[in-house]
Amino acid sequence: MDYFKRWMKKFPSVEVLASSSLEDVFTLWSGLGYYRRARFLYEGAKSIQQQPFPSTREALLRVKGIGAYTSSAIAAIAFEEPVLVVDGNVERVWARLMAFSRQDGEAHFKRNINTTAASFEPALKALTESGGLKPSHVAQGFMELGALICRPKNPACAECPLSKECQTYQQMKHAKSDEINLYEQYPGPKVRPEFISVTENKNIILNNDLDKILVLKKTHSKWRQGLYEFPSQDELVALARKSIELWTTVEKSTVTNHRILTHLKVLKCTTHKLPTEPNENVTYKWVKVTDVLNRKLPISAPMHRSLVRVNKALSDPPQLKPEK
Repeated sequence: MDYFKRWMKKFPSVEVLASSSLEDVFTLWSGLGYYRRARFLYEGAKSIQQQPFPSTREALLRVKGIGAYTSSAIAAIAFEEPVLVVDGNVERVWARLMAFSRQDGEAHFKRNINTTAASFEPALKALTESGGLKPSHVAQGFMELGALICRPKNPACAECPLSKECQTYQQMKHAKSDEINLYEQYPGPKVRPEFISVTENKNIILNNDLDKILVLKKTHSKWRQGLYEFPSQDELVALARKSIELWTTVEKSTVTNHRILTHLKVLKCTTHKLPTEPNENVTYKWVKVTDVLNRKLPISAPMHRSLVRVNKALSDPPQLKPEK
């Protein structure tokens, strides 16, 4: 909620967001992860600032970063378009109503859910035009049904208004064994991708007064693109030679299906010059340690945690290695 309040104070409208810089957006988003979403939000705002706000699902889908769920939710709840919204909770409702399982694969399961939901949209449109229903009420009602009644475990079927039409409920009523739990079979667990272990080596390079830190920003990068981060040991070979190692630490993090172990060398640099290694993809700068700690520039949560530990160690000299 704090992030949301800060966001709305900084970017109260689409126009304000679109006129800001991506670095401003990342700075405010810093610590949340999923920076690709922040980038899409920014690019989407820029794409619609010069035109009326899209009010249909079809038009919303053309905005960068808006997918099937978000476009349907905005269209139904904000503009009363008769479309059905399928989030995780609604997906579970449809899966149990129709006895759809993930056993045949996630793609097949999603296709069944979306096709079935779409087949009900003409009926929703007819009911809307007759004044019987509002699409926003249907959308939010289905989401609440999944969240409060058709729960992942121990669903409250006796309270469900759709239990008579629910194939899973009917099968459970006639099941011969109490050990059969079709509620877990429909929709069934998601298949999680295997994690890939990654090890990287970074340098936390401080100036001689220990109040500034060297950071870099990459124009193109697999991870942390557009964020400031600590340079790797390979990137700053010359500068590392002019530095004194204080101590080492490690940081663990996860990005999508990658588990990253970052080995960090904390160095005190005897020169304030910026690295001279030519690299068009990288921008280096010295920044105040306090600016990074106070998130005045965009930095990932793992790197921020690392610097918090370093800053604590700097105020507790016995933790430091003796200088050579």
